[in-house]
Amino acid sequence: MSSGQKNGHHKPVIPAKAGIQRGGHGEGSRDQPPLDVEAARKSMARMANIFADIAQHAEDSSLTRCPYKDARSRCTAKFGCSNQHFTKNPLNPPICTAKDGDLDYRSAWEID
Repeated sequence: MSSGQKNGHHKPVIPAKAGIQRGGHGEGSRDQPPLDVEAARKSMARMANIFADIAQHAEDSSLTRCPYKDARSRCTAKFGCSNQHFTKNPLNPPICTAKDGDLDYRSAWEID
């Protein structure tokens, strides 16, 4: 077994000049400034806030937008719905005719 293997797992190969610091030791560490922990913490907090806003918007829109309607207003449901509009081309998915925000889409679904 080579030194890069242990219990069937391979160690990742990292090029020496990849710009990755290993605690200030090793080749390439002289080319990079030390990590600013406070700046990294602020950056992570900013990213967390951005993702929290995205998640909240997704949750809000999920209350009034059919989960089977894609970004191009095509229906991806594998069952019948009264809001499906089929085009002349049978290979195209149906178009969702429901208007976002004004719909309780659950009553439109055809259930056996």
